[in-house]
Amino acid sequence: MDVDKHKHDIYVYLMKTISMVDFRLHSESVVRQLRNGEPFVLTYRGHPLAKLLPLSKKTNVEQDDPFYRLYESADPKLKPISNEEIDSLIYGQP
Repeated sequence: MDVDKHKHDIYVYLMKTISMVDFRLHSESVVRQLRNGEPFVLTYRGHPLAKLLPLSKKTNVEQDDPFYRLYESADPKLKPISNEEIDSLIYGQP
């Protein structure tokens, strides 16, 4: 007995379902619900076809993460920086 498969099946069973026809007719409403975190099972001719899952907006990235601030060190007039220079900027290593 595969417990993970049964958990998955129960999760899918509890999700809202929407047919292809309803999805085409009410796509704006479905997208709005997806943006609010509501998942769907898309059906085609009464059979499950796909899961529509919202992507998480939450990130674990700190506001001052140096990797995401590398662009501040960019200057189009200068030569590209080396991997060692990137490491120094990110990790503070000389």
